[in-house]
Amino acid sequence: MAHQNTIETIQFDGGALCLDFINTVRNRKVPVMHNYLATYQSFIIWCRRINAWPEELLHTLWAYSQAHPEKAELALQSILATRENMYALFSAIAAESTPDSTELKNFNHYLSNALTQAMLNFDNHSLKVEINIWENDLEGPVKTVLYSAFQTLTQANPKKIKECAECGWLFLDTTKNGKRQWCNPGYCGSTSKARRYYHRKKEKEQN
Repeated sequence: MAHQNTIETIQFDGGALCLDFINTVRNRKVPVMHNYLATYQSFIIWCRRINAWPEELLHTLWAYSQAHPEKAELALQSILATRENMYALFSAIAAESTPDSTELKNFNHYLSNALTQAMLNFDNHSLKVEINIWENDLEGPVKTVLYSAFQTLTQANPKKIKECAECGWLFLDTTKNGKRQWCNPGYCGSTSKARRYYHRKKEKEQN
């Protein structure tokens, strides 16, 4: 929901971990996007809100990033590059077009790196794949996100991957009729309808 303006209040409308990560910008339909992940610490705040990693791990990464600001900045730039690469890939699929070969090559590079840290674990008597994040690996949480992207791309129906017509956020359309147009109908849907009403009214006034 693109009207949110802080990392503490941003909504999670993607329907998948990887899509909520890609949606950490305010609006992809405007010339200059607002980036919610402006600092490495804002990335950790997002991770905490997602609640997909142990707090102890995130606390350690926060402390390490504070003690090593140059490493944290390099990690952040890599994190943002991964996000934009994933956006290019999913956006192409949402548009029912073929992803750019260079973007696909880059994604495979990021993914293969992440999968070197994959491990099997038992959770409630069932097998579960987890990404083992090494100590002080500032990019560690993104490797979990990349595995989420791999699962979404290989398990979800491609036709369910949509891009919001209003703000460019990505989401999984789980509606029965498959006709969802907006990441958040309550905000982006209402905004789009209000703008169309305004233009129709202006056209009538001019005629």
